[in-house]
Amino acid sequence: MYARAEDILRIALLMEGSHGGMSLQDIQSELKVERRTAERLRDAVGRLFPAMELVSTGERVRRWRLPRGSTNRLVEVTAIELEELALTADRLRMEGMADRASALETLRAKLSVLARPDRRARVETDYEALLESEGHALRPGPRPTLPDGLLDTLRQGLLGLRVLDVVYRGRVSRHAKSLRLEPHGLLFGQRHYLVAYEAGSVSVEPKLYALSNIVSAQPANETFTRRAGLALNAYAERAFGVYQEKPFDVIWRFSPDVAADAREYHFHPTERKRDLPDGSLEVTFTAGGELEMAWHLFTWGAGVTVLTPASLRARYAGMLRSALDTIEAGGVTPGRGCIP
Repeated sequence: MYARAEDILRIALLMEGSHGGMSLQDIQSELKVERRTAERLRDAVGRLFPAMELVSTGERVRRWRLPRGSTNRLVEVTAIELEELALTADRLRMEGMADRASALETLRAKLSVLARPDRRARVETDYEALLESEGHALRPGPRPTLPDGLLDTLRQGLLGLRVLDVVYRGRVSRHAKSLRLEPHGLLFGQRHYLVAYEAGSVSVEPKLYALSNIVSAQPANETFTRRAGLALNAYAERAFGVYQEKPFDVIWRFSPDVAADAREYHFHPTERKRDLPDGSLEVTFTAGGELEMAWHLFTWGAGVTVLTPASLRARYAGMLRSALDTIEAGGVTPGRGCIP
């Protein structure tokens, strides 16, 4: 009963927050329920909030929404929610994304004001206590620092379909050059990238530009038409990391002593896992990015075997031999030049 009440409130909040309203299909997708259940939830929201209205969109699909302020008295900001925003902002700041951190910190401050006066002092006290008791586990790896205001500028280009005048420094050559780019998206990960086409190009595939290598960016007085057919999530899922290659089928087998850890690991959106009789785990997925896969395989040591493709197995074996030769020769740290 309590879970269904939460579902009704959740749908009400989404109806209020959506300009175009919510359809039955949206409710089904959001709550993972059957159509009949979605209909009952919609009807329950209508009974609790008589102001629920049918949105006129000109589409065959019917949508409903609630006027602004309908749920104000039901919404309570909690200390845990404020803490999650603060911790996420801290993590973004440590990863070099000060603009994104500032946006979350501003949101946290706005939400604090929404707390009921009789609850605000308690929420703030609980919030401070939580911050003192929880922290971050630092993840090793590069944390490129982005120039102040860069993300805001890139988003101006994305939202306004504005061409960007960019000064970009090559990662290897370190030479700076001027580019005119049509921004189509941002990819955030261990490194952060702008997905863009060179202005006026007829290329079908966009290019990736590391944000840490962008010296400066300014919106130009020129707009562009967004290329049809580029779905950013689908584009990102073609690769194991960020490097785009033609996707191929991958099969990795994890030995019984690491299978439990591998079972909890998320390797790729297309992954499939299969437990084998001897206790090992077989993971299959389809993606490009052979070099990044080889880098990742190092973290599993002798606990993983590459079954397919043969080219990945050969590349990984060559990297292992090179690392071993370097260690035995007493040379530089293995992996130099292999930073993604």
